[in-house]
Amino acid sequence: MVSSTIPAVLRVRPDTMRAAFQANVARYADALALRTFGGEQTITWREYGARVRSIATGLAAIGIRPGGTVAPMPTNRPEFHRMGLAATSHVALSAAPDVLAEIERGVTAANGKLSPAEQIKKSVVLGEVWEPGGDCLTATGKLRRAPIASRYTDTIEAMYT
Repeated sequence: MVSSTIPAVLRVRPDTMRAAFQANVARYADALALRTFGGEQTITWREYGARVRSIATGLAAIGIRPGGTVAPMPTNRPEFHRMGLAATSHVALSAAPDVLAEIERGVTAANGKLSPAEQIKKSVVLGEVWEPGGDCLTATGKLRRAPIASRYTDTIEAMYT
């Protein structure tokens, strides 16, 4: 028996640097993540995650895809670490044509096993991860429908217009 308030899915050891980073953002959101020597600049894991997402969105917008090359030439600054993590982020993956094609194949295969009323008719791949216990999922992985409807109103409306 494990005695912990951390959901079991978060106790699993991440198998990639990106997964470890995302787990730390979820688990230690308000804890100090980085600081410069002397402490002139500090950021929390939540801020670190937001900055990485912002950079990843920019990389995806200029066409950087999984398997592409990103060659930063950094000095020893926190921005270097954010760039490296952004290059492997879920934002970049969510815009990759091969990833989107694989998702479409999966949806098509699943729809073949469902009645017309149960089939997925429309979907959108979001460039973010929903962590258990976060804004969009309960600790047990159930959808939080009201926050999802509020947060993604524009996305949902765009699917049906």
